[in-house]
Amino acid sequence: MDLMNNEAQPDSNIIYWLWLSLACGAGSSVPELLFKKFGPNPQRIYDAVPEELDELTREKGMRPNIYSALVNKSLEIPFKILNWCSENGVGLLPYDSIYFPESLRIIRRSPLLLYYLGNVPDINKRLSIAMVGTRKVSDYGARNAYTIATDLASAGAVIVSGMALGVDGVAHRAAIDSGTYTIAVLGCGIDRVYPREHTNLMREIIMNGTVLTEYCPGTAPIGSNFPVRNRIISGISQGTVVIEADRKSGSLITARYAKEQGKPIFALPGNVGSLGSSGTNQLLKDGAKIITDAFDILDGYLESYSSAICIDNVMNKLEKFRSSYDFRNVFRSKTLPVYPKTEGSKISKGKKASGRTESNKINTNKTKTEDEKNIFQSTIYTGEYECEEKDKQSDEQYAETTARRTGKKNAKENTDSKDDKIENEDKEKAYGDKSKMPELYGNEKEIYLKIPEDGVITYDELVRCGFERGNLMCALTELELKGLIISGRGGEYRRSGFGKNPV
Repeated sequence: MDLMNNEAQPDSNIIYWLWLSLACGAGSSVPELLFKKFGPNPQRIYDAVPEELDELTREKGMRPNIYSALVNKSLEIPFKILNWCSENGVGLLPYDSIYFPESLRIIRRSPLLLYYLGNVPDINKRLSIAMVGTRKVSDYGARNAYTIATDLASAGAVIVSGMALGVDGVAHRAAIDSGTYTIAVLGCGIDRVYPREHTNLMREIIMNGTVLTEYCPGTAPIGSNFPVRNRIISGISQGTVVIEADRKSGSLITARYAKEQGKPIFALPGNVGSLGSSGTNQLLKDGAKIITDAFDILDGYLESYSSAICIDNVMNKLEKFRSSYDFRNVFRSKTLPVYPKTEGSKISKGKKASGRTESNKINTNKTKTEDEKNIFQSTIYTGEYECEEKDKQSDEQYAETTARRTGKKNAKENTDSKDDKIENEDKEKAYGDKSKMPELYGNEKEIYLKIPEDGVITYDELVRCGFERGNLMCALTELELKGLIISGRGGEYRRSGFGKNPV
């Protein structure tokens, strides 16, 4: 079978993968410790006695709340989630599935389980390119995002993004307009639409690709979820393209993950002095590859993905875009974004993008029943997330404030575990609380103390202090998410003034 539809897949271990993913939480490093001790066998981990787990707590610094979740052997919540997914046509993709992206297995903090709607082709044989950028995209950024994504999709590449307003939405729209496959990675539960303006876009992505998330159903789109989500966007892709971003944009976190994962980073140059392009211009100064069109990206993959991409299919639609794009409504509150539509009857699309599988079938699903098409209507929660533009907020702050306004209304519908609910509530309460110093784990405290109180230190200087590069990048990202440090140009880091005595 080369194409998996949106029905939950039977698996003898699936209930244990559900249990383990709930116990560890999203973006946790604990599964790596568990796999080293017990192997990637969720049932073996489930059967572990407290004495075996005590060792990880003492020697590896496993958090007490995760330890408590691992010794709790109740499967009530996992079975409730499994039944809900089966009833609502939500697929489950565990770590050991043959359809689980191989590129995600090898990244640090790999997700244990993915929830999805749509179709999952064998993307291990496809070229996947992440395209990310600011919500507050300019006309220049939107035009280039649409053109480059269209050409990449036409060549056979899978466009991966986060379904946010701005660059993400334009990239998904370009792939859909090209009649090809696209993947949206959410920072919330699969039953949530965020932002609300992309309700129709999410519906189209489900019909033309995959919407997936590691967060269990009912999880609200709080701001701290999105940086954690970003490692999947870069991890599932062979390269990351940043179209337009300021220095606070969450897309720079995606680029940082791509660097940690050893993936190429591409950036579109912007006007010097433009705040909206300050992040991408800095990426270029730090070594990202400059792009002006899709060929600048595809050239590096022609040999390794010769059977999956076809340059002859690439079409430049900028002229058609220029005459059809209505930018005015993209960010207006309570209106749907208006993205360009190509006039298919007047433009020759050539051959369909290759997307070959073992049986040489195109990875699109043209045989959905009416019931399957209506899954979206009964499954997806589309209300109560007001999306007002907050010009002075970063992407993650914007997400958190909009979710926080309505989080209490959604609590009754949350099918997440009690521990996860409490953890999310604690994150929301602690957000912006300057009086409470967050706990540090592993080597985070040691790295934090290496950063001078009234100065800066560079990434390379920290490496010379003896920190391993992969662990260092993860720890710096965690410290930045906790509000303890601030990254600057040239790979510099300084303390934020949050506190001087880490726990």
